[in-house]
Amino acid sequence: MSYTKKFVASLATAGLLTGIVVPSAFAATNNSVGTVKSISDSATSTPLGKLTLREDDDFKTDMQPGTSFTYTLPSGIKFDLSEVTDVYKMVYWKGKSLKKGDDEGVNVVKSGDYTLTITLPSSLGGAENDPDSIAIVPIVKVDGFDGGDIEATIDPLDSGVTGGKYVIGRVATGKKTTASVIKVETIGDASGQKAGTFRIAENYAGAIGAVNGKSGDKGQALFTVKLPSNFKWEVGNDGTKVTGLAGYAKYGEFTTDVDSDGRTLTVYAPVGGMQETKGDRGIIEINPVITPDSDAKYGDVTVTIEGKSYTSNSASKDEINDADLVIATYVDFGTTVKVVGDVTTAVAGKYDNAVAKINIKENIAGSLTEKRKVRVDFPSWVKVTGIKDWNSKAGTWDKPTIDGKDSYVEINYKGNSGGTKSELEVQFYISVKGNAEGDIKATVSGRAGAEGEVLLGKAILPVSATVDTKELRVGVKEQTLNDIVISAEKGNLIDDKIKGSYREIKVKLTDGVTFNNTPTVEVVEGDADIDKDGVAKADGDASLVIPIKAAGTKAVKIKISNIKVDLDRSVPEGTIEAKIGGNAIVENDKAATSFFYNGAEYTEAPNNTVTFTTTTVDSGEFDQSWAVKLAVGKVITPADQNQKRTATFKIGESKMTIGGVETAMDAAPYIKNDRTYVPLRFVAKAVGVDDNNISFSAADQSVILIKGDRVVKLQLGSTDLTINGVTMTMDVAPEIVEPGRIMLPVKWVAQALGITATWDAATQTVTVN
Repeated sequence: MSYTKKFVASLATAGLLTGIVVPSAFAATNNSVGTVKSISDSATSTPLGKLTLREDDDFKTDMQPGTSFTYTLPSGIKFDLSEVTDVYKMVYWKGKSLKKGDDEGVNVVKSGDYTLTITLPSSLGGAENDPDSIAIVPIVKVDGFDGGDIEATIDPLDSGVTGGKYVIGRVATGKKTTASVIKVETIGDASGQKAGTFRIAENYAGAIGAVNGKSGDKGQALFTVKLPSNFKWEVGNDGTKVTGLAGYAKYGEFTTDVDSDGRTLTVYAPVGGMQETKGDRGIIEINPVITPDSDAKYGDVTVTIEGKSYTSNSASKDEINDADLVIATYVDFGTTVKVVGDVTTAVAGKYDNAVAKINIKENIAGSLTEKRKVRVDFPSWVKVTGIKDWNSKAGTWDKPTIDGKDSYVEINYKGNSGGTKSELEVQFYISVKGNAEGDIKATVSGRAGAEGEVLLGKAILPVSATVDTKELRVGVKEQTLNDIVISAEKGNLIDDKIKGSYREIKVKLTDGVTFNNTPTVEVVEGDADIDKDGVAKADGDASLVIPIKAAGTKAVKIKISNIKVDLDRSVPEGTIEAKIGGNAIVENDKAATSFFYNGAEYTEAPNNTVTFTTTTVDSGEFDQSWAVKLAVGKVITPADQNQKRTATFKIGESKMTIGGVETAMDAAPYIKNDRTYVPLRFVAKAVGVDDNNISFSAADQSVILIKGDRVVKLQLGSTDLTINGVTMTMDVAPEIVEPGRIMLPVKWVAQALGITATWDAATQTVTVN
């Protein structure tokens, strides 16, 4: 396959994949369009863009002598020629305009209104000559075209030229002119403020048409521009200027005047009139100078453009379209404070949180007072620990030194000698108190004059914790708590090692409550890992410490189960809480053994501006050791000892009666060694102990019943009975029967709880009062 064939095949494949116009097989001309101009939807005898077909420098013999190709216009765009022979005027051979009789061997035939058939000369240049080229500049009229791009189609036939569709012009529909503002300017209260430059441009050459001249010192009025209420135009040497550009450049500055209230500016054509533009569209540019009065409203300054009727040749025209444009924003002296980028998430208990950038910018140059301070305040539960990014965009701002001890930063503003609006963009590192959550807002104030408030971040807690609350009794040991589950919603919210040692989660109970045992701790979800051998009681058994071997990268759940606690008699009625903290969760507690400053971790002070100990609140630290707390228990009021109830059991019957209400049991009472045995749950109910105050320990096969201020403990197979820690001996022992039911001697249970139990031998019934 030749190079040419490979080239064309590649283009054809690309066309199928991307939708581009591809050349016909073996075509090697480079096709290009010159200026693509816009024309009126009623244009006549108008030339469009020149389409040139030129042989490639490396393939000078690809045009085939004496062969033909066609050039076709789209429907609604017709050739507009006065004579048949004028078709040659639209064709150029090697840059030369042709005409009948001087055609360089090129033959041109028009078929209908849309197609030219062009035959190449019978003799073409060889490889040693310059590449051959042919170009077409169609002269057209618009007749029923819907508007938009005008595409000419080349059908190469066997000529060797490249085929395809090419945009050679556009038909503008609807509006004759377009008004646009180059830049909306910000203005203040001063007189003679420069608003945004705006333009009125023809949508195609000749759109406005010719404008007749007029005797006197002014030409015909073209359009007016009206300001909002309480604004006025400034004219004269330093005032508003209106200038012609492009097709109107030759007219220079246009004459204007202002009405009596100063709001309406009228723009006039030159006294000698204006010619209709041909090749280059006309543009009228307005450089506005305006003044607001004391009642002007802050906000967008919108002008209303209204075209006027003028005489064009012998007709009356109004071709400049009406429009509304915002040319300025009127603001008070002061500053704009805004957030840059997305609001960030900051984790409570962590040092190295970066909040979003804050931007402080003058509304008008000179709004800020030089040699004064700008202050940025954060919530009291935030401390600023460093600056991540500092960008003094305009003006002179002193970058402050951060010591990590305050929830605010003061920035010295020195001024701005450049006349531009001063601007500062800065991003801070912050430390968030361990138990804080919510919006992190920055409030900007200070004697320099800056004011504003922005949301830079949201603080979240590193973990959450859940538990079902259990009723507890004062002065009772070995009371069971329900399982506690500690959760982190994503990885890296819990930290692991620090300088080679494991960080720890600490669970701290309410004063007067201690852990009776070392509970079971396990990871039930996620890829974190704990040091199970290192789980231990601490702080006089008031805390449980859980070493973290690996924090993991996923959401994690840690379950604490088999929890037994002791309550001394100093614990008041109400909620028993567990506080979840430790340096694996709250690293910025004052007792921390390391800290973060300016995004880096330190175990000693990095410079003279920060201090660090493990006994004081240092840089970025808080006197806060826990992140969340939850109610694990409730100390309830002891039951009324005078409350009366009667329960009866009958030997061999699987039912009991309490207060006259019969209840089914899962096992029948029986007599053994002259003692009546009743299922655990039902004997408890009979003596007034609810389910929350019954616990069974599989480890030592013991049962604990709590009623009022009495805690009774019995053990399967043992005759020991413990009442509030005092042991006595029974004559029988609790036992377990099929299918796994714990049976208790009702007499001894009733006696231990201060309850009366009587036996009726005739009816084989036990009555408990």
